[in-house]
Amino acid sequence: MSNFDDFEKLNKRTKKLYIDLILKGDKYRECCIKAMSNEGFDFSNCKSPMEELFNAAFNVVSYDEKFIDTVDNERFILIPQFDVICNDKKYIADFLVAYTHDDSVVSTYILVEIDGHEFHAKTKEQVAHDNEREYDLKMQGYDVLRFSGSQVYNSPCNCAYKTLAYVNGGW
Repeated sequence: MSNFDDFEKLNKRTKKLYIDLILKGDKYRECCIKAMSNEGFDFSNCKSPMEELFNAAFNVVSYDEKFIDTVDNERFILIPQFDVICNDKKYIADFLVAYTHDDSVVSTYILVEIDGHEFHAKTKEQVAHDNEREYDLKMQGYDVLRFSGSQVYNSPCNCAYKTLAYVNGGW
């Protein structure tokens, strides 16, 4: 399948993100081209349009020179739908941020959750479940960053920069 066919499968907002970033200028264009060449457009593991959008933004932003070590071929990657076992409970995090060296994961950093209004904070039961889940994940040693669906929709690259800045100790 061609890259164009894969691009056409993306949701409307994700396609717009790529086009807008390419039109913004050299730095963004270069990062987009690297992301599209290396990651392609396969977001089949993403479970929502907002996850797909965040994944695309992260893949582009992760090629910013602030976050990549081109000498040692090391960089941050995003692993979607990451399984975590906590006290006989299985959780699936939207994303795990990991650090790679020559395409092998050498360190894991944080979990990223994209919270849509439909499944989070709509009822007291949902809030209680999310709080218990976050506690369990933290007890397993994971930091958890959360973004609302609105945050990702309105500013996906900002969410990606915040994530990378957090794992990289600030920019």
